[in-house]
Amino acid sequence: MAMTNRIARQSYQRIRQADLASFTENVIKRTQAAPEYAFLKTEVDVLSAALPPFAAALAAARNRGLLEVAIKNVAKKTLLSALDKTADALERQSEDAMLLMGAGFLLQEPSVRFKGNLDAPEVRRVQSTGRKGELRIQLSDTFPAAVVTHAMEYSEDQGASWKNGIYHTYSYFVVDHLPASTELWLRFKSVGRANSKSNWSATVIASVL
Repeated sequence: MAMTNRIARQSYQRIRQADLASFTENVIKRTQAAPEYAFLKTEVDVLSAALPPFAAALAAARNRGLLEVAIKNVAKKTLLSALDKTADALERQSEDAMLLMGAGFLLQEPSVRFKGNLDAPEVRRVQSTGRKGELRIQLSDTFPAAVVTHAMEYSEDQGASWKNGIYHTYSYFVVDHLPASTELWLRFKSVGRANSKSNWSATVIASVL
């Protein structure tokens, strides 16, 4: 039986709120003027209308005022609903992976029974956020349901020594407080239940402001 391609809704439902705005903007840019996504016009128009109120409410909520946070939560719920409806419309139109990913969405990992050995995560994206000491990370696991968290280490001396970085539950996240470097080496490990661990991933090199 052929695998049905489905959009991974957790890829945008569980990311940081600041990254949610960037994710949504990317979906809008990829679909708004592209003829192959003309069938999404209604959903993308709704999505475009929901983004500015969320971005404004997110900025206003930085002072942690109760009213501002409540307004931000409502705006976030509206934005996520618009993303869900856009994803639903895409899946109704086609199961083609290129069409789904071309709109800016990630796909669900294939459902494979976990047999006890965690593979090292695949590093799909390491990119500066444009802020001092921050990198945006995207990982992919062969058995995502079996992974509890990800560990990261970094090296400032080309792998001669490694320093503890962070642990992060999600596969799409931002790391901060990293040292400024034109060549910071990074590696990642998946950690599962019963303290099962994968090997370290292949080393990647990133530039940090």
